[in-house]
Amino acid sequence: MAAPAAKSVEGEGGGGPKPMEGDHRDNIFQFFRSHTAYDMLPESGKVLLLDGSVSAYSALRLMNANQQLAVPVWDGRGDRYLGMVTASDMLELVLLCSKSDGCANLTEAMRAINLEKWISAYARPPGCPQPSVELHPDDDLIRVLSTLVRNDCRVLPVLDREGGAPLLNQCIIGQVTYLLLFRFLYYHQEADLGTLEGTLGEVGIGTLG
Repeated sequence: MAAPAAKSVEGEGGGGPKPMEGDHRDNIFQFFRSHTAYDMLPESGKVLLLDGSVSAYSALRLMNANQQLAVPVWDGRGDRYLGMVTASDMLELVLLCSKSDGCANLTEAMRAINLEKWISAYARPPGCPQPSVELHPDDDLIRVLSTLVRNDCRVLPVLDREGGAPLLNQCIIGQVTYLLLFRFLYYHQEADLGTLEGTLGEVGIGTLG
């Protein structure tokens, strides 16, 4: 049996037919399937990369100076990716070190913990990705979104492991977040975002109702 033709509604003022909500959704999904993680990365963006031997105190200062909410961490001796350190990590570290009895002050306590020790030995706050979770430049945006959601991550690194780079730190080409993903969608598919104008109850998102 042939599939029914897509329906349309007449626009206000006789402006011709407009696509129904289902068409908007199809266009958005097709957009996600036809673009990659690399397409989404800013052309002039910079990547701040920290070595695992860097202290938590130095990491906090560097992230603040470079206005970064998350940074990749790598082991320079073993040439391996250790994970991402986020602003949530820094806040958790501040709370942890402020309660430390073995150090005279907060600064001393934060200098006593390096990033490798923090990632490997302490319980991380929610939203921090595991070291095994990463994205690649040719991953389509459906995969990007599903990886963020299924792993409960707010940010993920984009690693190009097949570019022939001798060191892993030369393979980290950027990072993606929910904000970057949907900003990219908005700038390129604004006309198809009419499907997002309804309320959560009307759209049927989540457990509302």
